[in-house]
Amino acid sequence: GGAERALSIANLDDFVECAAQWWLRDGIIPQVEAFRLGVEDVCDSTAIWAFEAEELQELMCGATAPQWTEKDLKQHLKFRGGSNTGSPLLLIEELVRMTPERKSQFLEFVTACPRLPHGGLAAAEIAVVPAQPKGSLPRAHTCTNELQLPSYDSLEELSAKLREAMDNARGMYE
Repeated sequence: GGAERALSIANLDDFVECAAQWWLRDGIIPQVEAFRLGVEDVCDSTAIWAFEAEELQELMCGATAPQWTEKDLKQHLKFRGGSNTGSPLLLIEELVRMTPERKSQFLEFVTACPRLPHGGLAAAEIAVVPAQPKGSLPRAHTCTNELQLPSYDSLEELSAKLREAMDNARGMYE
């Protein structure tokens, strides 16, 4: 209860404690139970409960900090549609030097998800295709994990255009 009690400085600590208990424990019991039952439906082994929460999150949602190497990118990005006069190599160089936060932003720009799926970059199946006009902003089609990459004269130009496209596309997917 407590609906009949007026909030005051004297009972503020009690209110905060009760509110936190409701929002973080008692109030979500039905959702937590539904989640537990759903997991048990698809995994009938009790061994899954030996995982820590972070391990389950990574298993079900992918790694929080995407990591890749130049070799990974060359092997798993699918360059289609002909030559883009060096831009694919510039893209790989830019992706390698990105911070983990920027890598997540790149993934969200291209796939609508800031994490790599289970199976990593290979499972993401990101396609890179040439786009026109030269020097324009890159575009992405998240439904097909496709990056439309115009041709650029330098790494700096590609970096600036990709940054602008990613920064201005947050939450807006095509």
